[in-house]
Amino acid sequence: MFKIRLFFLCWVFMNGSFIGGAVAAGNAGDAEFALGQSSAEPVKSSVISEKSVANTPALGAVFEKSRDGMARVLKQSRFGVGLAGLSFPHYPGSKHSSNRVIPIPYLEYYGDALSVDDKGLKAKIFVGENWQLGVSVNGALPVDSQDDEKRAGMVDLYTMGEIGPELRYILRDAGGVMISLDFPLRVNLLLENDFLREQGASFEPRLHIEKNTQNWSGEIDIGPLYANERYMDVFYEVPQAYTSPTRNRYDADLGLLSLRLSATLKYRFGDYIGIIYGRAMSLSEATNRDSPLVATDHYFAGGIAIIRTFTW
Repeated sequence: MFKIRLFFLCWVFMNGSFIGGAVAAGNAGDAEFALGQSSAEPVKSSVISEKSVANTPALGAVFEKSRDGMARVLKQSRFGVGLAGLSFPHYPGSKHSSNRVIPIPYLEYYGDALSVDDKGLKAKIFVGENWQLGVSVNGALPVDSQDDEKRAGMVDLYTMGEIGPELRYILRDAGGVMISLDFPLRVNLLLENDFLREQGASFEPRLHIEKNTQNWSGEIDIGPLYANERYMDVFYEVPQAYTSPTRNRYDADLGLLSLRLSATLKYRFGDYIGIIYGRAMSLSEATNRDSPLVATDHYFAGGIAIIRTFTW
């Protein structure tokens, strides 16, 4: 399992009246008014052109505000695409690893209440600057069980995605240094035969330390990873049908999956961004360390990426 960050393009309506105006223009009476016609005259066309909107004071003002708002969003945004090389164990506790090269999207947006970057999506909440609410994303690529000695003969591990809210409390944010307590709670989704199905949940409280300069930035995260029984079943459950002389039946339980430490280093040079990522996990105190599918209590994943960015 490796950590991946997905980046979301958020369409923000900057003025609520735009939504109201669009809905109002959807019925005949309001469409006549919008076009400057009396209610006694027939509506000749249901298409409202940009020129006719501009000549109608009410809708023209809404149109201009919406267009200006979207232009401001695009001006504050930076888009990109790149390649990432990844090396990661098949799952926490596996001795076997995979190496992949995959394309990755990239988005940056910094608004007054919402920001999106390589650290994820975050929104300021409550009163004050110390609390933020964001979106936490994690995932794992599929694994053919025949490629893993401990899982040979068992069902394959499907592509896995996790997503959920992340609450952050900022302890310090000054002098380019930010220290926070993060509390992500994610639901686990498996992509099985082109269908998504829910498979448990995880909770990963952690201490986050971040340092930023003009071109360099680095961050460290440390903390435990907890999961419920359905989540643990994915990696550590051994049903009766898959027992063997070297693999006893095992019923996975909820609790501590691992202790983990991760670090990211990012460097900007012109329109390019270079990223180095590493993640270490220890299963020495894990709830399911006695599962016959656990071959080692150590885990290390790493990757590098290069991204080309563009502005509007």
